[in-house]
Parts: sequence; structure tokens; C-alpha cells
Amino acid sequence: MTAKPLPIFLLPISAIRKAMEQMSFAELLIISILSKNAKDFVTLLTKPLKNMIISVDCWLSLKLVTASSELYLLYFKRKQRVRIEKSPYDKRYKKLYLPGFTEKQWIGHIVRVFSHNNGIVLSLKPLFSFRRGKIKETVELFKGLNVRKLVNHDSRIENRQLLKLFPTPNYLRLSNDYICESILVQNFETLELLEKKLSLNDILTTNCTNLEIHYQSLSDRNLNLFMKHWIRGSNPNLQSICVNFSREMRSFGAEVFKGIDHRKTIPQENFYWGKH
Repeated sequence: MTAKPLPIFLLPISAIRKAMEQMSFAELLIISILSKNAKDFVTLLTKPLKNMIISVDCWLSLKLVTASSELYLLYFKRKQRVRIEKSPYDKRYKKLYLPGFTEKQWIGHIVRVFSHNNGIVLSLKPLFSFRRGKIKETVELFKGLNVRKLVNHDSRIENRQLLKLFPTPNYLRLSNDYICESILVQNFETLELLEKKLSLNDILTTNCTNLEIHYQSLSDRNLNLFMKHWIRGSNPNLQSICVNFSREMRSFGAEVFKGIDHRKTIPQENFYWGKH
């Protein structure tokens, strides 16, 4: 027997769209898993998410920002079950259970229906490599997805190995102890390095458009030398550099801008931009 469509899908398209605009993300997700027809309607008539961040540590979680700027958190702590929270401050939540629907299927479904494959942020936390004891099994969950921003905080995962699995990010953020030259020379749109031991040669090797350096140990003198090299034509693809120091570290001294024409802008504590 053919299943009858939901009454809402018997309305004109304009009425269905208006009704869906009044629904929460959780309600739309519930409708989208009812049938292929329902999934197609939700995909067609809803605006794509502004942002989708997948975080992996001991368990899997999704942070979603809707077109109306609403924040939702999804947690996968048990197989086939999803817990949905609206912002971390809202104690109310919904639980979804779909027999036979794996984590990989949930992720793929949400990406296709609500992100419209526009690209996701994948963040691997320090405990990622301990999740279920196997890295490859977890990485398999995200194969085939458009990862536009890749964040690796786990020092146990080699960055080169990670980029072989996800070769398409335009934004790469790394905090590993070792960052190889083969990564530095790639032309990322943004390369963010949380490395504590960067050399002048490391930065001169970069080929990205925007470079962000956090809590690094580059001396004032080497930073000054780099900017002079940059002004003279090194790093031709580089359009901006952001250097962020923690409160515990030194402030910028006169050595940094020695011999360089510069101007002060609206002060932002421990935050400096350089462009040419």
C-alpha cells in the first residue's frame, strides 16, 4: 500500500514554504526523515544553514546556525540516537531515534538537506584519536563531504595524512607540534597556525592568502625581518597576516616595526593586522 502524503504537502508550494518558515530546525529535521518526498520538500523549500561545525572528541556533535541565526546543538552519544538542543543555555531538548540510521547516515542526511553541500567545518579535538579506538573508522563518517574548513587539535594525527583524507579545505587550522613544509607551501585561502615553535623560514615558506599566527614564539626581530621581506616581494600570494599574543606573553616592542613605515589604528588588545 502506498503511504499517503502528509496533509501539509497537499498545499500549494507557496503555502508549504510559508509553513516551513515558521518551523524550528528540529521540526524540519523530523519531517525530513519521514519519507523521500518529505526530504525533497524540506531540501527544496528551506534556506541553507549559515554554518555547520562538526566536532569530534569522545563523541560526535554538530553545531548548526540556521538562516535566521538560530543556534542548534546535536549530539550523537548512542548509535542511531540524536539529541537536539537549541543553544547551550536552553535546557529543553528533543531526542530522535531512527532504527537502522547510522551516524554516517545522519550526518549525510543533515548535510544534503540543510547545508545543501555548501561546505562544513570539521574540528578534531585532542581526544579524537581515542574515539572508539580507531581513527579510520571515525574519519569514514565524513568521507565524501565538502570540508571547507579543517581544524586539527589532535597532536596524534599527522597533518599530511589528514589532508589526504580531506584534500579540499580552503581554511586550515593546525595546533600540532610538527607542521611540514608540504603543508606550508599549499595555497590555502587561510592558514592558521597555533604552533609554539615557528621559525622565520616557516613563515617565509607559506603560500596562503591569509596567515594567522597564535601564541607563537617568533622573536620581535624575526617578525620584523619577515615583514621587510614581505614588503620587498616575498610571499606574493599573502594579502594579510594576523598575529595574536596571549596576555602572558610580551607586547609588541619597537623592534617589530623598526625601519617600517606604519600607522596605528583603533586599538584591539593583543591583536595586530598587517596588509599590503
